[in-house]
Amino acid sequence: MRVILCVCKGGRMEKIRSGVIVAELFQDEKKIYKLWSADLFECRQCRVKVISDFADRPMAQWPQTEEMAQILNIIAEAKRMGKYYEWPEHPSRR
Repeated sequence: MRVILCVCKGGRMEKIRSGVIVAELFQDEKKIYKLWSADLFECRQCRVKVISDFADRPMAQWPQTEEMAQILNIIAEAKRMGKYYEWPEHPSRR
């Protein structure tokens, strides 16, 4: 079993929500690059939250996804359920 520790005082991070949707964005354009499924964790001591346990592959990826409407529907549903987060920088630009 994998354990995620917080740097605050070594507090153990607990999974508080499974299957959140993370939109990876192009930094300069604020356009969606990929949609990922991941899990949301929180430290019991300091309440900091982190997203981890990303799926092996994205749910959708631009420009391979032909149905942008499908991506927008996934995002709308995730926002409605409080399960939507943005990752504001494409990894190749770090």
